[in-house]
Amino acid sequence: MNTLIYFEDFTVDENWHSIGEFSSTKDQIISFASLYDPQPMHLDEAAGKASLLGGLASSGWQTGALLIKQMVEQLLTNTINYGSPGVKEAHWLAPFFPDDRLSVRYKVLSKRVSQSKPHMGIIDFFIEATNQDNIKVMTMISTQFIGLQAGGQS
Repeated sequence: MNTLIYFEDFTVDENWHSIGEFSSTKDQIISFASLYDPQPMHLDEAAGKASLLGGLASSGWQTGALLIKQMVEQLLTNTINYGSPGVKEAHWLAPFFPDDRLSVRYKVLSKRVSQSKPHMGIIDFFIEATNQDNIKVMTMISTQFIGLQAGGQS
């Protein structure tokens, strides 16, 4: 069993924390796009090559979903996670091509104890995914509700 990470364990600073890698295959990209973002550059190699992206590329929504999945599996499952009120920013900076390896890392931008629910804190995470060539593919600012170890006694 992993040790729980509480609100108090997160520090606002410039330190980056790695939370692993992910990739996506051509078939996964086309399958996702067929269901949720059926634009030609996500469905067809020739159309992708002719587009501004320069090749078949993942939908930004698929990239974001995979990034969040990585954050949940590698970080949030080790917290008392009360969910999220949303994403403040999401930026798609470069294409995510089949078989690219995206490395994900985060840092804490801000944190505070909730005034209305003092058993939890509110943390803004800056998350970024870079490919194997160290090109930033996506950045996101996500707010999460994380439980306090002190149970509201902080």
